[in-house]
Amino acid sequence: MITRLLTTKNSYTPGQNTPFTGAKFSKLFHRNKVDNQEVNKYWDELKKKLSSNVDYPLADYEDKQGFCKDISKIMNFKKEGISTFNAEGWHCRLPDISDNKIPRATHTASLNTYPAIGLITELDDFLLKHKSEKICYKVPDALYDRDGWMQRSDSVIINFPNKPSNKQKEDLKKIASRYLRDTQNNQLSGEKIADGIALRRYPTKKEIKNLVKKSRKTDLNLGVVANKFSEGGTILSVGEYYVIKEMIKEKEANSKRLN
Repeated sequence: MITRLLTTKNSYTPGQNTPFTGAKFSKLFHRNKVDNQEVNKYWDELKKKLSSNVDYPLADYEDKQGFCKDISKIMNFKKEGISTFNAEGWHCRLPDISDNKIPRATHTASLNTYPAIGLITELDDFLLKHKSEKICYKVPDALYDRDGWMQRSDSVIINFPNKPSNKQKEDLKKIASRYLRDTQNNQLSGEKIADGIALRRYPTKKEIKNLVKKSRKTDLNLGVVANKFSEGGTILSVGEYYVIKEMIKEKEANSKRLN
């Protein structure tokens, strides 16, 4: 589950990667009178909304300070006490933990920063300083692709098992301030901690289950998509949660106009 939270990507290809095919789903659709075309339409709409989420800038960031040469160093950087893995376009870093268990995140901090090796060194030190809290973070594993470091406003995403303390926020502000990009048009969503840093709360399991129930009540086809995307109503990223919530509101508004 922690791998899913750490590595969720919002890439979108219309009409592809739609998981509602095969005999299993044919029976499901027939039994529940679900419209296969409507389900696939909602799936595509959800993926499209995620790919155009406000955390994505419309234009590439420029490397004004020459940090981009560090991207290969970041991918290969090793630090004692830090474990790393790459998955689904992300490079993930977390502290070595004896029980090998990372708790579910309750909050996430987004940083709008350059890909500097100094940034990674300082963030690793931040993880080790708070090792007992099992904080972890991820960065894109490439500079220029659909979700590359220079295409995203949220180039660093830090997962916290508990709400960050004021001291932790201050530490992050100091770290990020040395590597901030031009934040004049910064589009990070959430509570602004400082220029280029925003904090958001993860939805709880109860909130996710209630959202899936509401989506099903609003439109059975949308409910099937929300249930599948949330792995049975158990897990959603912050962005996924609010996009599905937005889709429910849009469906409710359209229904009112038609009635």
